[in-house]
Amino acid sequence: MSWSGFKKSVNRTGISLMQGFGAIEKTVDRDFQEKEANFKVLQTKSEELHKQAKAYIDAVKAMTAAQVQVAEHLEAFYDPQSPGGAYSAQYREAMAAIDGHTRAELEDTYLETVLHPVGRYCGYIPEFNAAISKRGRKLLDYDQAKTKLRKLEEKSGGGAGGATPHLEDDSRVAQAEQAAHQAKSAYEVLNQQLLDEIPQFINIRVPYMEPSFEAMLKSQLKFFEDSYTQLQQVGARLPPAASQPLNTIVGSGSGGELGLGGARSVEGGVGTPGSTAESFNPSADHGIEEQVDNVLQQMRELSICGMNVR
Repeated sequence: MSWSGFKKSVNRTGISLMQGFGAIEKTVDRDFQEKEANFKVLQTKSEELHKQAKAYIDAVKAMTAAQVQVAEHLEAFYDPQSPGGAYSAQYREAMAAIDGHTRAELEDTYLETVLHPVGRYCGYIPEFNAAISKRGRKLLDYDQAKTKLRKLEEKSGGGAGGATPHLEDDSRVAQAEQAAHQAKSAYEVLNQQLLDEIPQFINIRVPYMEPSFEAMLKSQLKFFEDSYTQLQQVGARLPPAASQPLNTIVGSGSGGELGLGGARSVEGGVGTPGSTAESFNPSADHGIEEQVDNVLQQMRELSICGMNVR
């Protein structure tokens, strides 16, 4: 900030304080105050939209990355040569494809059609805020000039003396009138510009955001459809879970490398084409829930689980 700018800033601060004490009159524009309040609401909502839009794509990235991690750790539980090993490997490959291709495709489209357009819209907000601040400064200058002119006029009209004081007063009044006129003109030009353009900026939000909203819906739909296709291909190869004997889940085997008590010796071949994800309804498949409960009960009956070790 230059020295001249610094002096103006200090002077305007003093004007604001004097207005608070009533020493300088303060112009109140109800129309502008209403439009500024509407703009501040738009600013808050727009910036929050941009923040949450970015958080969404970050959350999707975190989700697909977590899916890959879960699939990799799940695969480690199975013997690669067992049917379960084949299923878990296919699941891990599907999760990797979703993370590496499907999610990446969503991100590219989302950034181009949603996040960047919203960011560009929000990018105009600081320009309006700068203009609003400048208007406030011009209004302070105008109020100060009006007050100075009024006081000089009162002094000139009520003062006594000869010709010389009268001429000096007239000269000061003329200078004050010119300064007040210039301050008023500078203020009114910017004030009117904001009165015209703030409503326009607010009104274009819907036609501007609608294409991005449509693009977001379509990109989400494609992402979930492609993810469903990947998972369906894995699900089509799974055997019907409810038909597996319990002794193929928890048996009396040696447990192999992982020591899981025969958990790797899952019987049953590759599922038929009819056993797709479409036929799987977790909320209605009570067989799976019953099977899990039975397995948990067998685990509770193991000697080490009954030792109550603390």
